[in-house]
Amino acid sequence: MVADASEGVTRPDRAGRGGPAPDGARDEFLRTLRRETVVMARFRARLMAVIFVAAFPVSLALSYYASRTTGPEFTPFPTLSIAALLVALIGFEWLLVRRLERALAEDGNPSRWLAHVSGIVEMTFPTLLILAVEQGLDDPLLALGSAGPWAYFPFIVLATLYLDLWIAVASGVVAAVQYLIVAKVLVDSVLAQQGLLDAAPREVLMFFHVQKALMLVITGVIAGFVAREIRRRTLRSFEQARERQRILSVFGQLTAPEVVDELLHRGGDGTPERRHVSVLFLDVRGYSGFAESAPPEEVVDYLNRLFDYTIAHIHRRGGIVHQLLGDGLMAVFGVPVSRGEDTRRALDAALDILDGLDAFVQAEGLPPTRLAMGLHCGEAVVGLVGSPIHKEYKVTGDVVNVAARLEEICKLHDARLLCSAAVIDETGFEGADDLGPQPIRGREQPLRVYRVR
Repeated sequence: MVADASEGVTRPDRAGRGGPAPDGARDEFLRTLRRETVVMARFRARLMAVIFVAAFPVSLALSYYASRTTGPEFTPFPTLSIAALLVALIGFEWLLVRRLERALAEDGNPSRWLAHVSGIVEMTFPTLLILAVEQGLDDPLLALGSAGPWAYFPFIVLATLYLDLWIAVASGVVAAVQYLIVAKVLVDSVLAQQGLLDAAPREVLMFFHVQKALMLVITGVIAGFVAREIRRRTLRSFEQARERQRILSVFGQLTAPEVVDELLHRGGDGTPERRHVSVLFLDVRGYSGFAESAPPEEVVDYLNRLFDYTIAHIHRRGGIVHQLLGDGLMAVFGVPVSRGEDTRRALDAALDILDGLDAFVQAEGLPPTRLAMGLHCGEAVVGLVGSPIHKEYKVTGDVVNVAARLEEICKLHDARLLCSAAVIDETGFEGADDLGPQPIRGREQPLRVYRVR
C-alpha cells in the first residue's frame, strides 16, 4: 500500500561516490518501512471505524435536536438512513483491518489499489451523509451547507498515513468529483421544481460549489506532498545514518567524533586530493628494552595507556591518528577537514603531550618514559586508496617522509621534538634552537631543523 520508497535518494557506493550501493541494509530498511506503512494503514482503518462508531451518538443527538427545533422547512432527522450508512462503513473498515492483519502476518505488502478502493469507499460517507440529510429537508440545497461537505477534509488528511503522494491526491479528487455530482443533482432538482433549469441561477450556484470542490483537490495535493516529504525525510535520515556509519568505518578510529561530524556536514567522500597538512611522528624511546624484559600483557597495557594519553591530546587539537606504528604513531592535522591553523594545532598537541608526560607517567605508575617527535608541514595527497573491496585513508607525499626522518634524528641532537623550518615559519614559534641545515635520509638537499624541546 506504499509506492517505491526509494524515490529521490542517491546511494553512495563502497568507494563513497554516488551510484549503486550494496542493497542488503537498504532493502531491509525498505521492507521495514513498507511494513510500518501497512501498520499505519491498519491504524487508519481502526481509527475510521472508531469515528463511525462515535458518529452514532452524534446522529442521535442531532436527531433529538432536530425534533425539538423542527420548523416548516424540516422533517424528522433521517437517523435510520445515517445509522445504516454507518453500519455499512464500520463493516467495511473491519474487513479492511482483517485484510491488513493478514498481510502483516504473511509479511506481505497489499496492493496500493486497496488503498485507492478504501479511499473511494470512505469518501462516500460524506456524500451519502449529504444525501441522507437532504431527505429530511424541504429545501435540498440546505444539505450542501450542512456538516456533510466538511466531512471530506478529515478523510483526505488521514490519507497522508499511506505516505503516498498519489493516494492522497486521488482522495482529494474523488471527494471533489463526488461533491460536484451531488451538488449538481441537488441544484438541478431544486431548479427543476422552480422551472429555472435553463436559467442563469444554475451557473451561479454551481460556481460556488466548484470552488468548494477545488479546495478539496487542493487539500488532497497538500496532503500528498506532506506524505511524500515525510517519506523522503525518513529515507534521507536512513541514508545519512548509513553514510555516517561508512565514514565512521574509515575515520572513526582515527579522529575525534566532532571531526567526523564536520566531515559529514561538509559531505566529504574521501576522493584523493592535494591538501596542505602537518604530520607528526611520535616514538617511545627505550621501548625495545622494556618490551624485552616485561611480560607481553604488561607491555600491551603500557602501550594502551600511553596511547590513550597521547591520542587524547591529538584529538583535542583536531588531529587524526593516521597509523599506530608499534611503539609509536603518525598523526596528521588538516585532514579530513581543516580547522584552520593546522600547523599551530599540531605543534600545540606535541607540546601538550611533552608538558604533561611526566605527571601522567607518575600518576599512572608507568615506567620512566621518554618520547621523540618530528613535525613537518607541506603539500600531500590525501584520500581513500585501494580497491573496491578494501580501501584505506592515506596521506602520501614528501611531508610524511620528512616528519619521520625528523623523529629519527631526535637522538642525534638529544631532542624530544624537532621541527622543520616550515613549521617554525608558519607558526611564528619563538624559543626553538636553530640546528641549521641537517642531512635528511632520502633527500638530496639538507633541511633546516629546529629543536623545540
